Amino acid sequence: MPNILIVAYTFPPDFGVGAKRALRIAEHLSRRGWGVRVLTVRPGYYEGFDPTLLRSNPGFEVIRSHALTPKIWARKLRAAIGLKPIGASVPFRETTATAPRTSVLERISRAWDLVFSLPDEWAGWIPPAFVAGWLRTRRADIILATGPPFSGTVAATMLARAGGTHLVLDYRDPWTTFPSRSRWPSWRRKVERALEKRCLSVASLVVTTTKAISGSLTELGATRTAVVPNSFDPELMRGVEPTRFSRFTLVYAGNFYGDRSPEPVLRAMEALRESGALPPGGIALRVLGASGPEVSAEARRLGMSSHLEIEDFVPYREALARMKGADVLLLVVVTSHAEMVPAKLFEYLAARRFILALAPRDSEAARVLAETDSGVMLDPSDIPGIMKALTSRFTATRQDLPNHPGLKAYEASATMQALERLLLEILQGG
Repeated sequence: MPNILIVAYTFPPDFGVGAKRALRIAEHLSRRGWGVRVLTVRPGYYEGFDPTLLRSNPGFEVIRSHALTPKIWARKLRAAIGLKPIGASVPFRETTATAPRTSVLERISRAWDLVFSLPDEWAGWIPPAFVAGWLRTRRADIILATGPPFSGTVAATMLARAGGTHLVLDYRDPWTTFPSRSRWPSWRRKVERALEKRCLSVASLVVTTTKAISGSLTELGATRTAVVPNSFDPELMRGVEPTRFSRFTLVYAGNFYGDRSPEPVLRAMEALRESGALPPGGIALRVLGASGPEVSAEARRLGMSSHLEIEDFVPYREALARMKGADVLLLVVVTSHAEMVPAKLFEYLAARRFILALAPRDSEAARVLAETDSGVMLDPSDIPGIMKALTSRFTATRQDLPNHPGLKAYEASATMQALERLLLEILQGG
């Protein structure tokens, strides 16, 4: 069987959602007899990790290199002495007009990003990744880079060009068309757009997680694209004991930032409380993520602090236990992210609990929810609709959702087999 080099900055023990997709590709291909090597960074460069995600003998080789990442080390240093990270994600409800005045250090950080963080703040991994890849992985038949971050995409493109190897680019999210890129000045956006087009021109295949992303990359010059959505393993929840909550609980896994806010759900819960319509044991929103301070402040503003439960990082299986034990799983997708599907949605599907999605009706996430009949999708401004959806679950029998036929398309076995067929077609000249 052929040999493949997977270039992925995020890889277990990093607990980011991108690491799980890279791991799934590596595990599937290695089980199918492929010679798999994964090029990534040393665990010390991750800002949070879960050692339970990667087996001690995974069946493939993991090559870990150093990286030049001054901003990451600066954030770790500031966190160690109790200071707020520079350049942290903008809290939800905070806009340019309402954001606090930037400090000198924050302005320096942004200037650094403008000049040196091309295509992103992990650009310092490109030289070490190229050296490690060139010295140890020249026998690869295919190089597959999964991003973001897209520094790995640049390194993989350089390796493919140097070795005359087939290049496959895996886009979990958009690159230059991502909404946050609009903050850059026009000259920077042009430079980065040219860099992305160069990578696309080298690629034999561009894989995306949604049709919308695939379409935008075709416009940028990708000659061959295919959609391989994120997925879930039906066995993921096997052996996971659901958390037993003392009151009716909505679980949200992830961070709130930008326009992604818990306000609509908190307002609906507040209205239900005021009308005396809460279930006998009470109700809570449990948030698993790093946006705890901002969410807590929002709950205090609405007088809902007693109905909010915050957990920062929990090991992966514990997070799955929270999802499996939830009465309702909350998904929030804002308009600017409508062409993307949050990876957490597929873990939600594996949990087989009712999903309340606050998302645009024409979003990719809404489409997946409809295809799998896994919950209800509402506009975030529809507070009465959210109240009605929650009320309907107060009296519902607490059992897993039916195994809908639409779920088959999003099972890992189906998506990984589709990816493998695409890779074999490239090698066969198809």
